[in-house]
Amino acid sequence: MKYKIPKIDLHCHLDGSIPPEVLCELAQSRNIKIPGGSLDGYKAYLKDTLNCKSLVEYLERFDFPIGILQDEEAIIKATCALIEMLDHQGLVYVELRFAPQQHTKNGLSQEEVLQAVLKAVNMLKDKCQIHVELILCMMNYTDASINMSANMETVNLAKQYLGEGVVLLDIAGAEGNNMMDFEPLFRHAKSIGLPYIIHAGEAGPALNVHQALKLGAKRIGHGVRSIEDLNVVQELVDTQVPIEVCISSNLNCFVFDEAVHHPIKTLQDKGVLITINTDNMMFSNTTLEQEYEILKSTFGYTDEDLIQFNKNSLMVAACDEEVKQKINHYFN
Repeated sequence: MKYKIPKIDLHCHLDGSIPPEVLCELAQSRNIKIPGGSLDGYKAYLKDTLNCKSLVEYLERFDFPIGILQDEEAIIKATCALIEMLDHQGLVYVELRFAPQQHTKNGLSQEEVLQAVLKAVNMLKDKCQIHVELILCMMNYTDASINMSANMETVNLAKQYLGEGVVLLDIAGAEGNNMMDFEPLFRHAKSIGLPYIIHAGEAGPALNVHQALKLGAKRIGHGVRSIEDLNVVQELVDTQVPIEVCISSNLNCFVFDEAVHHPIKTLQDKGVLITINTDNMMFSNTTLEQEYEILKSTFGYTDEDLIQFNKNSLMVAACDEEVKQKINHYFN
């Protein structure tokens, strides 16, 4: 562990960050075919992410872990493995996000999926330094009508467990140019006092960031394509709604072709509030420390800058003030 600073990740997908050793072990015990045929083959498959031809092909990498995480035991083991790995990496706080509806193919309800994740979190609460909160994701399949009912169930489930392990609602998936099609879901969330964040401005245009802000998002997942419209950048500056930057993931998903072309420094210089995150650790073959190395080698950021990025994350984290005060002690 090179960086001894307190590390915070606000944008970490559970099913995209599970250690491959654990996934392959779970797959073998469930007679599920492993991409590449073995653990080594799967690791090679993960390293081949850069050869994906599109975001859709990149998102297909979720099929394997999601296919495994369809029973309580698998969900608990995978979640425990991820939390222990993050704790070992020196993280003091993480908001893990996942879509409960993705794990109901073998009969679990969305609530049972959430309860399995919560069991894992609670099992490790006194064994690990890291503090874990959960974000429940709705799914964007480009056509809002496809899973409106399942998404509405996620909204109500997030509200039911708000403050009991869940801190936010989100929407993830194949972002298109249709953010306002999901307005009824966010309108309902707002009416019941459920805070939410929105994936926008990654695969979709700057317009989606504008719409996410209009819908009332507390944070923007990615948001980097706001650079395509300086009016949207100014909205981010004026509102100080933070963006969750995940550089390696942006490169893997073809948002930018090289790190040097990433707009993080330009956005920060214009006054946008930035946090640094991993997104999908296994699919992007990354960790927070590797993201820090990109920041330093490509943009000239310093260790003091890295500390400030983590302070930004703590400031906009969705946990309560008591937790924030506890974590803030790590910075002193």
